[in-house]
Amino acid sequence: MSDNYLMKPCPFCGSAGAIEEVEGAIGKAWSPYCSAALKEDDCILGHTLLSFTRKKEAVEAWNTRAKIIEDVSYVRIEPSLI
Repeated sequence: MSDNYLMKPCPFCGSAGAIEEVEGAIGKAWSPYCSAALKEDDCILGHTLLSFTRKKEAVEAWNTRAKIIEDVSYVRIEPSLI
């Protein structure tokens, strides 16, 4: 079985998705993140706080995107709240 998986670009900045092996309380785990987190032009997403025991699950989670809904209602945010 191949251990190579294709990752979608970051949904926030478009940079390449990346994955790293980490050690945690559960042992070896995989954590997906935005590769721009390693550069000076830091992405808003950066490293995720999610980790998975299987690399394939981490990639699948990263590649999951919300369904685009055509009829979207927007809510106005008062400038004083920003």
